[in-house]
Amino acid sequence: MKLTFDAFCARFKPRTAPGLDPDNDMLNGIIFDTHDAAHDLVLYSRRTGAELKNRIWTLIEDGGKQVIIEGRHRINRLGYIVTEICYDPAVSYAVGTE
Repeated sequence: MKLTFDAFCARFKPRTAPGLDPDNDMLNGIIFDTHDAAHDLVLYSRRTGAELKNRIWTLIEDGGKQVIIEGRHRINRLGYIVTEICYDPAVSYAVGTE
């Protein structure tokens, strides 16, 4: 399912990453770094499974464009996004960031 960034935000309600300013940082401050303490939250959820199940997304670079996809991925990742609303695991999402 293709979504615009605004539709993604309205539907899934991304959390602001710790220490970021939603008015000045990349994608409104919702990108969790892949190498700092914020990343521990994402890793923790991967281990326990329950708390953030189906609420972790990955910002990737694909063909020179940034795209948000569901799940926690390592290849081509630029960062992670955690949302308040779960995604449907039976649906593949592609969110454009432009």
